[in-house]
Amino acid sequence: AALAILLPLNSALAVCTPALNTNSFIQHDLANSYCELCGVGSVRVRVTNPRDTNDGDLSNIVVTEDLRASGLTYVPGSTTFVGTNVAAPAAFNPVVSGPNGSLLTWTFPAGFTLEGQSGGAGNKEAIEIRYQVRRFTGLSEEALVSANRTFQGSVRFTPSCEVTIPYTDTDVDEMPIRQPVPRVTKLGRNTDAGQSSGSYTNTAYGNINDDVIWRIQVQNQGLAALQDLRIDDVMDTGNFVINYLCPNEATASAITSNNGIRPGGSPCLTVGNTIPNFAVDDPFGSPSNDEPGAFVDAPANGSAFLYFVGKITTSCVGPRTNTVSDVQWGCEVNAPDGGITTPATTGGSIPGGFRASHTATLSTVVTNSGLTVTQNLTGTNTAQPVGSKGTVTLIFRNQTGGTVKNINFTDTLPPEYVVDPTFTPTVGMAPAYGNSYPGMTNLITWTNPAAGTFPLTTTNPALPLSNTAPRFSLTSSTVHVNYPDQRNLMRHGDVLTVTFRIVLIKPQNYDKVANLDVRVEAPNSTPPNTDPVNNTPSLTNRLDVDFEQFCNPGIIQRPAPMVQSNIPVSPEDLDIDIVGSELIFILTNNPAQPLPLTVALTNNGGHDARDYHAFVSFGATMQVQTAPAGCTSIALSG
Repeated sequence: AALAILLPLNSALAVCTPALNTNSFIQHDLANSYCELCGVGSVRVRVTNPRDTNDGDLSNIVVTEDLRASGLTYVPGSTTFVGTNVAAPAAFNPVVSGPNGSLLTWTFPAGFTLEGQSGGAGNKEAIEIRYQVRRFTGLSEEALVSANRTFQGSVRFTPSCEVTIPYTDTDVDEMPIRQPVPRVTKLGRNTDAGQSSGSYTNTAYGNINDDVIWRIQVQNQGLAALQDLRIDDVMDTGNFVINYLCPNEATASAITSNNGIRPGGSPCLTVGNTIPNFAVDDPFGSPSNDEPGAFVDAPANGSAFLYFVGKITTSCVGPRTNTVSDVQWGCEVNAPDGGITTPATTGGSIPGGFRASHTATLSTVVTNSGLTVTQNLTGTNTAQPVGSKGTVTLIFRNQTGGTVKNINFTDTLPPEYVVDPTFTPTVGMAPAYGNSYPGMTNLITWTNPAAGTFPLTTTNPALPLSNTAPRFSLTSSTVHVNYPDQRNLMRHGDVLTVTFRIVLIKPQNYDKVANLDVRVEAPNSTPPNTDPVNNTPSLTNRLDVDFEQFCNPGIIQRPAPMVQSNIPVSPEDLDIDIVGSELIFILTNNPAQPLPLTVALTNNGGHDARDYHAFVSFGATMQVQTAPAGCTSIALSG
């Protein structure tokens, strides 16, 4: 906000128009003016003659800047003048006076005049004073954040319309401040879970002996570099031990790649679960190793990172938190580190985005009900309902909060179906973070097929009919190099898909006869039942899953059975008919008069029909002259 006041030193008005009392002559350029925490700021103040030609020139110009209680003062030799439509005088320093050097006075040389100009704002004469400010010697640099930054500019001049009456105009503003605005974020990643440096999350999931990196990011959203950074960090005890604090991602990853052991020559520090008052000095901070030339911990619009490395010690303790708090910063010249806990306000408001604490979570305990399975029974064309064959797709999702292993499951199929032994079951794993990891489940084994049915070698047709409740085991092709119990794993967030096929064994659902006397086959046709009656409009499938946890190794966990009902089923139904309204055909022995015959084959079922054969037979006295594409004439014997 700006306040303009024009004060005559006496009340006499001779030639000047009344508008002289309302014109604005001085204004701060707040878009380009600022003070800076721990540094030097820049201020621009502009004096403009808004009067028209022959309506008042300004002379005897004196400009005063009152920095008031800000604790700021002038930087010697920093003044420059920029003229608009007027030649600027040579630069000179102001007279500095007042408490803490807060009063700055520029008295322009005699003969310097801002003349009134007609023709619009672009023709007006103006002089801009540019100068630098810093905290007065002996005052705390850090105290600028709590100082009152209100400052006043004033100009005194003599208008040519009344040379005996000097006038004064003022402008009062809050000086903008360039300062760091930290925003702290704590995230974690489990390197043994394939969680890469680009996949940090607010909650890290894992199991005993996993290595986890906790990353603190101090993002500086301000316009000034952040100095003297210090933090507190506390990891709850119970399921995790922090061992090291590292200055960058590479040195932290080198530890987790070495089974949590710090390699020789590492710059990482030995720490524990509680780290109070940690000062971010070299080699920490960004840029690192900049001291003593500079003491920047996080540049403007940049970030500083710290990395805590440790191991999960148990899978039997509930969620624990890791909190960074009491983030402080300051100026290197003011000891000790820290000192500022809240940024300076502007207009009474703290800058948006400021955050001085943040919490991440570690989850290791398994909640059995969190292992869910979606059951999809479809046709071999998975967009259609189950037919004479079907596809069973089981999607396992681990949302247990931890790691499960050694998953087995039994699928009790609908009584109308058995496993298709000609199809090899498949398994596919989508790991939570897109990367495979040691011990990740990627194999499936059918453990209870009837003898000789998988692979299919038996010639006994009854044996495949007994595969009504297949049991499968899910395993891994790899194992953790240091921990042999880490095999056959499914970690939190993983999604695993199992696929196998089934075959319809209910004879009543197959239409095996074409009745020449029935044009539209149906269960209620005449004669009846020329089409099978579908007494099973829907199916029910039951899934029993068991697995183990790391908290109770060797103890089989058995969640409640999962039952999927109302599964639609609609087998293929091929019906054949001779096209025509009158099925009376006259065939002569004249080859020039052939008899056209059209046969329609229609699938009235709900699933595509494949590998089918349709036969159209003719009497011995008939000879087929042409056949449609896809049909072949064959000779019948007997």
